[in-house]
Amino acid sequence: MQLRCAGRSTVLSSDDGRTFTGRLEGLDVAPWWPATHGDQPLYPVTAEAGDITIDLARTGFRRIAVDRGPDGRGFGLVVNGVPVFCRGACWTNADIVRLPGTRDDYAPLLRMAAAAGMNMIRVGGTMLYESPAFFALCDELG
Repeated sequence: MQLRCAGRSTVLSSDDGRTFTGRLEGLDVAPWWPATHGDQPLYPVTAEAGDITIDLARTGFRRIAVDRGPDGRGFGLVVNGVPVFCRGACWTNADIVRLPGTRDDYAPLLRMAAAAGMNMIRVGGTMLYESPAFFALCDELG
């Protein structure tokens, strides 16, 4: 089995037939940025087994670090070496009655958040877990 992304591939190995590992090296990719700082390039990730190809997801590549400040007690987010001021809101749900999980339900709300200059959405642990469509849109919108 092989994993492919951004023009590179690696053979995946497994000891138990359920968990696979591999390492992609030498990727030539543009960094993913929060919407307030740049573009959000996303690269398709596929798995190939024989003549079967499975689209797994799209992913972005970025470096995240914490800036503790001069006294070591602060907390600042650094993305790709650049300090980022996080501005956003806590997310509840697109419709608490219907509990939708589709791209069409999320898109208008997340686009408004991006248009308002938000670069972070907090999904609290006491609410619903959102669908993959929610997180894919967040990745796309930065």
